[in-house]
Amino acid sequence: MKRICLLLSALCLLCAPPAAAAAETEAKTAEQLNVYNWGVYMDLGTDDGSYYDEATAMDVNRAFEDYYRQTYGREITVNYTTYENNEALYQKLSAGGANYDVIVPSDYMANRMIQEDMLEKLDFANIPHYADVDEAFKGDDWHYDPTHEYTVPYMWGYVGIVYNTGKVSGAVNQWDVLWNEAYKGKILMFNNARDAFAIALAKNGFSLNSPNAAEWQVASDDLKAQKPLVQGYVTDEAFDKMQNGEAWLAPCYYGDYLIMKANAAEGVELAFGTITRQTANKFVDLLCIPKGCQNKLAAERYIDFLCQYQTGLANAHYTGYSSPLTTVRNNTGGLYYHYAGDPGVYPSESVLAGYEDFLYLGTSSQARMDGYWKELKKSTGDVVMYASFAGLLALAAALLAVRFARSRRRERLRKAAREQFDKKAKNKA
Repeated sequence: MKRICLLLSALCLLCAPPAAAAAETEAKTAEQLNVYNWGVYMDLGTDDGSYYDEATAMDVNRAFEDYYRQTYGREITVNYTTYENNEALYQKLSAGGANYDVIVPSDYMANRMIQEDMLEKLDFANIPHYADVDEAFKGDDWHYDPTHEYTVPYMWGYVGIVYNTGKVSGAVNQWDVLWNEAYKGKILMFNNARDAFAIALAKNGFSLNSPNAAEWQVASDDLKAQKPLVQGYVTDEAFDKMQNGEAWLAPCYYGDYLIMKANAAEGVELAFGTITRQTANKFVDLLCIPKGCQNKLAAERYIDFLCQYQTGLANAHYTGYSSPLTTVRNNTGGLYYHYAGDPGVYPSESVLAGYEDFLYLGTSSQARMDGYWKELKKSTGDVVMYASFAGLLALAAALLAVRFARSRRRERLRKAAREQFDKKAKNKA
């Protein structure tokens, strides 16, 4: 009987209409949406962002799940994970085996992924709120997506220096301060090659996208010279180190500075130094769908949800970054926007005119930068290795000392026991 039932079940599956099988497959894939984003870069319903307002805050991913159920009549779960930098994102995707539906690379990395055929073209019919994106991102002012087919802006901003006003004196308006020996051991540096080399290039008056090999060599030499002054190469670790006063200077995105300032410990006063005497990076982070995603339609609907006014406002409040949505920036959506008109969040055209957006460097320059960076981090690793080795030697010495002390103690105890035994034997005699 069991065999007969199994046979009938198999026949039913074989005879099932293709449409029914396709519907079942679609239902299974539509239950999951895998999102891969930067850390501290989306409102997840907590009050640890740059600004918190109960009227505008939301847990974006849970809100999308509710929205999806109400709008499309289907259940969906957002699986949300984070990465530290663009290079980590690229390595994860280029290695294969990663299953993500939405990613958030920066401009130059999205451009690289487009050139390497790693992104899906978007169906903007499923992203109607793209209409609210500022026209500046749809023209030729930015260079990440020449045909505007693969990306939707998520947040944008620029880089400067966050510093502890109680520890750092003088104007903080150029990169040279990160090489000041007076702050040795209190300086942080970006833990990714593109941003770190951009600072070293700008410090020497070079373009952030320099094609000149000699200029890259100068930048590499400068980073090596800076290394003994650096407390650490960091990404999200910069938040705690600056907020607690453990470090005094760090290159920083303006949105991250607002979070640090809002969460600084008592007695720690942080300020932001805008770079006015050299160039700096202006950037835009982008919503994209990688090739091989499992649920493109839901991914496009998720991107559209992030472009809706209330979602965009929640993320703009939480991250402190500049929103590409006109209803948010122009404060025309009807809800309170804390950063409306803030010249730090929305800098003037004169400030931005001196800044550069990153371009994909191309194969040769990319390989040159990666090689220099590997060399720099290897030397950093050697210091750690030698320090660890010295620590192990010290530990071994300590263990030997303890062992020797225990041996001496055991010998003293044995000697005392023998003396006590001899004394008792003598008394008996």
